[in-house]
Amino acid sequence: MMLLKKLIGTPIGAILLLASVAWCQVTITPDDPNIQYFGRVNFSNPQKPVFDWEGVYFKAVFEGTSCGVKFEDQGTNYFDIFIDGALWANTGPIAGNVTYTGVQGLSNSTHTILVSRRSETNNGTGTAFAGFVLDSGSSLAIPPARPIRRMEFVGDSITAGYGAEAVSTEAYTNAKTNAYLTYAALTARNFNAEYSLIARSGRGMIRNNGELGPVSAQPMPSYYEQTQVRVSSNNWDFAASQADAVLITLGTNDFSGNSSYWPDKTTFETAYIQFVQKVRVKYPAAHIFCTSFSTMKSTCTLYIEEVANLFISSGDARVHYASMEYTLISPDDIGSGHPNASGHIKMANALIPIVAAATGWSSGVDTSSPSAVAAVRDGAGADVDYVQATTFSTQLSANWDSSVDAESGIAKYWYGIGTAPGSINILAWADNGTSTAATKTGLTLSAGTTYYFSVKAENGSGLQSPATNSNGQYYAAPASTTTPVVPPVTPSTATIKAEIRAYPNPSNDISAANPVRFRAGGSIIKEAGIYTVSGRLIRTLSGTGAEVSELVWDGKNAYGQKVGRG
Repeated sequence: MMLLKKLIGTPIGAILLLASVAWCQVTITPDDPNIQYFGRVNFSNPQKPVFDWEGVYFKAVFEGTSCGVKFEDQGTNYFDIFIDGALWANTGPIAGNVTYTGVQGLSNSTHTILVSRRSETNNGTGTAFAGFVLDSGSSLAIPPARPIRRMEFVGDSITAGYGAEAVSTEAYTNAKTNAYLTYAALTARNFNAEYSLIARSGRGMIRNNGELGPVSAQPMPSYYEQTQVRVSSNNWDFAASQADAVLITLGTNDFSGNSSYWPDKTTFETAYIQFVQKVRVKYPAAHIFCTSFSTMKSTCTLYIEEVANLFISSGDARVHYASMEYTLISPDDIGSGHPNASGHIKMANALIPIVAAATGWSSGVDTSSPSAVAAVRDGAGADVDYVQATTFSTQLSANWDSSVDAESGIAKYWYGIGTAPGSINILAWADNGTSTAATKTGLTLSAGTTYYFSVKAENGSGLQSPATNSNGQYYAAPASTTTPVVPPVTPSTATIKAEIRAYPNPSNDISAANPVRFRAGGSIIKEAGIYTVSGRLIRTLSGTGAEVSELVWDGKNAYGQKVGRG
């Protein structure tokens, strides 16, 4: 089991680069099928999908050097933007109709963008995503397959990421909330699962924080069926997005403050049982975890365990009790009175082995490389052996078979170009995103040279496959109308006067199984040279230790590589 020890990519400071108008020439609308959405999103208007649960995220693979993100918001929400798996910036608060323009200066290739909502909704009706803005002529590529699992977390401010970026007793602000850094998001990513956070600060299973009584009018379960926090319609489509695991992490607020207002055993357990039953109806096959934090009151953890055992004893083998045991040290692990990013790592480390043991899931941290690409074909379609200088003078193309990685999926392909198999002396490794075809322009090609593509796959954990090489494409000089000057071949004995013939002639597919045979009408052949139409010697044929009357050519050059026409 790999435990999380270090958080990579924690934002250092907010970066806000916003414009009121689009700055690129191509707008990709939100209904583009190559955009992937995760979490609860309202698509009643496909051109402006709206969301307000913290932790909602969306991603896409784009071409070009820049990418803008169009938002419409009330001005209180914050977002993290990741490019190619690394944090690029955090931005906000988003106010009005704006385009984030900070993603610029990338290499002119394919890139992955992920936009994650950091904050809870405190007012308004949510954030509308209005599309991406790309370089002129650019588009979205087909994204990698979605994660193999789906996890849902139902909780309070801890699950929402309240204070995740705060330090010790630093006063809370919405800018310090970050759902991406929570134990929930960390746990989900560990198991290669997409996730949805259904959490609100101050809410409990039956009693909310600070209320003067054991039962509140709107505890957390009252929001559970809503697509949006602040839109009361209970309209989330559970059937279309079945969770593989649901983790219920409520109870902290029920037993906060003056104990005279705490719910009694029957009140709390009845509410908890009813909620588990509701979750089971929504997700018939899901693992349901009745979860306690080490920071909860002992009374609360006892009641939660009793509820879990009730379902287990009644025969529901997919209900589990998860007791998270960890120690938060102040001030290192605390922010605004809640776990900060360091504290959430400790919580995830406590939860991951519990989930693994109950579900049988292996860690999503992939430790094996993806499969090597089976074949790389020169050209844009079927394999070609040569390109004519008059047709393509500055570009080369290749395409290849897809690689496979069952654990973390294929995140991207890399390709390089060289003048020998495996060499990348012409083009160093270039990120090709998830596309299995590439055309490199702006090259300076030399006539009479064979160029080779090398391709390797990278999985979701950053591990790469061995490189697979193409068999080469010969860059031929422009077709000549004159007979090439061929250097003479001087035999070691008297010059052979006999006429040399080639069989079959013509031959469309020269190979070891279908070679070209050179004969001299019964005379002895000591040696023969194979030349291109431009006069370049590519292979010398000779007898194998004896004088022969026939030499055989399998269509390959002196390096054992198949050559094309020309």
